[in-house]
Amino acid sequence: MLFGQEDSDVSIHSNTTMPIPYAKVTFEGKAYYKNTDEKGRLELEKGEKILRIRATGFEDFFPEKNQKEYILTAKKPIESKDVIPKNKIKIIIGKLYKKTNLYGGATDAASTQVQYISYKNNYPETAFIKSISFLSFFSTKEKKQPIILRLYKNDNGQPGELYGTTDFIAVCKPGRSINKVDLSKSNIIFPKEGLFIGLEWINIPATVLKSDYMKNIDGSSTRLKQSILNLAIAYESTDEDNNFWILFDNGWKKSKPLSKLSKINFEIVISD
Repeated sequence: MLFGQEDSDVSIHSNTTMPIPYAKVTFEGKAYYKNTDEKGRLELEKGEKILRIRATGFEDFFPEKNQKEYILTAKKPIESKDVIPKNKIKIIIGKLYKKTNLYGGATDAASTQVQYISYKNNYPETAFIKSISFLSFFSTKEKKQPIILRLYKNDNGQPGELYGTTDFIAVCKPGRSINKVDLSKSNIIFPKEGLFIGLEWINIPATVLKSDYMKNIDGSSTRLKQSILNLAIAYESTDEDNNFWILFDNGWKKSKPLSKLSKINFEIVISD
């Protein structure tokens, strides 16, 4: 895997010249991160020294200095279990509330949000995740907005390592839209210890809301210290302490219990 530079842009691509979209790049002394675009390109600004390059399926890379090319080492593929889905049982977890007005977004400093989904006794002994759906909203004046869906292992009640080596990209349409991510061909088994389902906002120029101020309910304005990412996700209001976490530059932090924005409105389909 090569990470190369062309003029003021950098790009990630494989040895077959296929671009790697949405690789995550963090910088020394910066709270924010950036992603490469759908063609694997990234424009660096003055003073940005790359700290880490991360792409699902590859080892994290920590360069000593900015340079024209970087080589990322692929992780060893996970051996798949020889279990064939029967698809005789269908169970739906959660429900999409299509008329909701409870939407929330993210900034370029805190843009990975995950919640715990437990395994229930009435699920099949070997349960496969067939699809995961969620609702999104953003201005109809903007183009389609991508977001990454990822699965994380349950590590003693908090998000652990990635569950699998695949990113699932959902491309959200302008306005309100239902986004269904099809996992049926991946044969992902729902673990009995449960798992965390997460969304990671993508920070590329096309997804940043270009505003220096945020309007408050009382009509006043607050100067923004971070860039707001122009994509909102539907949440559910909950009266319980939902196991919901947000990833910051210094690690995972659990959301405050009983917060209205503490449960993403997911609809998950599993089968045997």
